[in-house]
Amino acid sequence: MNLIALALSAILSNTPPANDDATIRLTVTAARYWPAATSIRITDLNSGEVLTRQLSAAEASELRGVTLSPGRYRIAISAPRLASVFRDVSVAPRASIDLGELALLTLPQIRGVVRDAEGAPLAGAEVHAGSSEATTDANGRFMLEPGVGQWPAFAIISARGRGTRVVDVPKSSADSELPAVTLARSAKLRVTLITRPAGELSAVLQVKTPAEQLAVVRRARIDAAKNFVEFDELGSGAYVLLIRGEQPLQQFATKIILGTGDTRTHDVTIHPLPFSARVSMGSAPMPHTEIALHNVELEWHADLTTDDNGQIAGELWQPGEYTAEYRGSNGASAFRQAVTLGGMTPLKIDLAQREVRGQLLDGDGFPVAGARVFLRTDTDDNSTTVRTQSAQDGTFAFEAVAAGTQHVTVLADGYLIPDEVRFVLAPSDTRHEVPIRLESGMLRTLRVSDAAGHPPLAAEVVAVSNGVVRGASYVDPEGRARIPLPDDKAVIFILGRDGSFAALRPSNDDVMRVNLPAPESSLRISTRTTLSQPLPGVAMLIAYEGDVLPLDVASRFESAHGSLRTDRNGDLTLRNLPAGTYQFWPYANELEAESILASSVPAPIQVNVKAGENAIVVEFQARP
Repeated sequence: MNLIALALSAILSNTPPANDDATIRLTVTAARYWPAATSIRITDLNSGEVLTRQLSAAEASELRGVTLSPGRYRIAISAPRLASVFRDVSVAPRASIDLGELALLTLPQIRGVVRDAEGAPLAGAEVHAGSSEATTDANGRFMLEPGVGQWPAFAIISARGRGTRVVDVPKSSADSELPAVTLARSAKLRVTLITRPAGELSAVLQVKTPAEQLAVVRRARIDAAKNFVEFDELGSGAYVLLIRGEQPLQQFATKIILGTGDTRTHDVTIHPLPFSARVSMGSAPMPHTEIALHNVELEWHADLTTDDNGQIAGELWQPGEYTAEYRGSNGASAFRQAVTLGGMTPLKIDLAQREVRGQLLDGDGFPVAGARVFLRTDTDDNSTTVRTQSAQDGTFAFEAVAAGTQHVTVLADGYLIPDEVRFVLAPSDTRHEVPIRLESGMLRTLRVSDAAGHPPLAAEVVAVSNGVVRGASYVDPEGRARIPLPDDKAVIFILGRDGSFAALRPSNDDVMRVNLPAPESSLRISTRTTLSQPLPGVAMLIAYEGDVLPLDVASRFESAHGSLRTDRNGDLTLRNLPAGTYQFWPYANELEAESILASSVPAPIQVNVKAGENAIVVEFQARP
């Protein structure tokens, strides 16, 4: 194989290459800046041979193609701090193939500022968010660029001699500015084990974030000869300390509250108890079965596996209320059971002897593999949802399904979303078959770009007909999306991770080109009674440029823009909006929302959102 001759000239010659070599034309672009170094990696998909070439910024910007011998290749372009892009290509002798533009997309950034207790900028503070890290500059500013698929849930900010703080990161994978962080005087904590199990132990200190997430801020080992552990440079907050041994249920957690500058001592007493359990399905023991136990109050979990006889034995450090979860052996499992640990009798977990099985076939009767299949089970006590993936023959299975109302939904690339399959499993039922046919619909190709002309990274595309989502897809790294439509009256919604948003009707064009407007606006709706009292918890339906978002699409919208329900102050704040006309309908429950969606009720709230900040106050008649 001849992988040499990377053509770095500004324009390749139109003269065919020597021998059987083919010319692959391409152009590399970068969204925000040209990196100092770019890598081009060419993999022969037949032999596995790889050629990698490092390019300078000038070489990358001037790259117009490569010369390859006949075969199947993957051409990948990557650069630090940018999302990589690749194209697969089959090369015939002396061919000339145009791959077009390969765009290195800018990764979304997380920015913020850190201050001391007096409000002055704090330089040198360390910021960690997942695998990303940064140090604040002289103005207390920092910037993080998480990698693709590595968007963090929170950021941990620390500085020598000051209390560590943890802040939640918005869920949307888009450029975000975090609230200003103040690092005040640090607190200290000493935990003493009044009675302790033998051996070396580990300690994990976690703090609750404002969004009720548990974030690990410190880890420590407790040697066998020691009975205490100390932590310093802690911020104020509600903490959970977890002490662990070697066995799965050798775990003990305790809650601790710290104030700014506290020096706190906390005593822990652990009384180990013998633990045993038996797992069965019907009367038959379940050997080598995976069971997870989740502590309800303190949120830790243990993974256990039964022995040859379907039994589990060990030591328990923390009695209390738990949830048992079966992991499934031949299919996904919907099994959940509330259990109490710490009693004198062995724990008995009897798995439901019920299963839901089915097969996905296309319109021609061929199996559909790799589709996502969801099962929601509604009982008198709760509702659980699990998912699996269809096998090569289109089959899927759910094990240990609880009796109750079942809902099966399917998402398969290139196919319309079928109607939900709903049925009831009685306690006496053991098996239910769900054959599902998938239809291709009218396949449409979109070419999507953002306000800067670049492909929007992993933007979601959904097709809605009669208020129901019937098609779903994503924009690929080249800006293309293929989505099935049920009819030519469907509405296509495009939701970018950065908040860019569009609604459009299908056209007869071979390729529908869509330019997403810039998400440069925000809107605050303050709801008040005529007596000027705030109205918390008011839910709103929303329409953009006259197209109403069904509840399913609205939930996707909320992840990038904010909640469509007023907060405790009666305010609804939406960020990263494109300018345009928005309409809102308050509703009390899902049934009322569906009634509004099915009718032509005029919107009581309409706002012409312009670039920048927008705010309105809406008054509701106070009840007598």
